[in-house]
Amino acid sequence: MTATATELKIRPAGDQLLVVRDAAPEETPGGILLPESSRPRTNRGTVVAAGIGRLGDNGIRTPMEFRAGDRVIFTDFAGQAIEHDGEEYIIMSQSEVLASVID
Repeated sequence: MTATATELKIRPAGDQLLVVRDAAPEETPGGILLPESSRPRTNRGTVVAAGIGRLGDNGIRTPMEFRAGDRVIFTDFAGQAIEHDGEEYIIMSQSEVLASVID
C-alpha cells in the first residue's frame, strides 16, 4: 500500500507533484497473460503530494491545479522516478500532467 506524503516526509517543491504510477495491466484485452518484463508502462497515476505552487517573476505564487488524491494522466516520460521504502514514485512538474481523471 502506498504511504501518504506525511508518512514519507517528502514535500515536493514549487510546482512539482509526487505521483504513484498505476499498476500495469497483467493481461491483454484478448486475455493473454503478460510477463512482468513486457508489460507496458502506464501513464496514469495518483497524486500523493503537491508543492505550494510556482512563484512568478512578479512575486505572486500561482496555486496548484492538482491536490493529493487526484487521479491524473501524464506524458510518457514525465518526471524523475524515485524509490522510497520499496515503493516507486515519480516527481514531476505540474505541466507534465495532461488531464485529471474524474471517477
